[in-house]
Amino acid sequence: MRQLGKGHSVIFFAPGEVDRRIRDLIPSEPASGNHIQVLDILRWAMHETCEDIRHHLPYWALQGLDHHRRFEAYKGYSSTGDLDVMQEAWLQRESRTLEEMYLVAPHSGTDPDITSIPSISERIEQLGVRYPSELRAEQRVRG
Repeated sequence: MRQLGKGHSVIFFAPGEVDRRIRDLIPSEPASGNHIQVLDILRWAMHETCEDIRHHLPYWALQGLDHHRRFEAYKGYSSTGDLDVMQEAWLQRESRTLEEMYLVAPHSGTDPDITSIPSISERIEQLGVRYPSELRAEQRVRG
């Protein structure tokens, strides 16, 4: 890519769906015409990256919650030497009923709330997301 523009060029090939999504993001400027520019492709790539982050944010937050729970259990074990404290936090059931997986029930209050962990809460706010309902619903299901 070092000699790009000096005798070398790049051609982008994409399926119709990608072409349509790129065109949907092009600001309506008469000068742009029907041709897709490199800037349009970069805009689309950044947009897709942001959408992917938003989509996977609940899973990331739940991994953070699991890490927090396990680290707190490790600290408890380190101070007391009680292996049961660690075992309770680290072991998870291998199977769950469909109701446990998909029924949205009120939060039990026994697990820490995702929003109460400052590092996770701050990162969610930095990403411009106001605690989506999926985070709370997924947390209730896993709790």
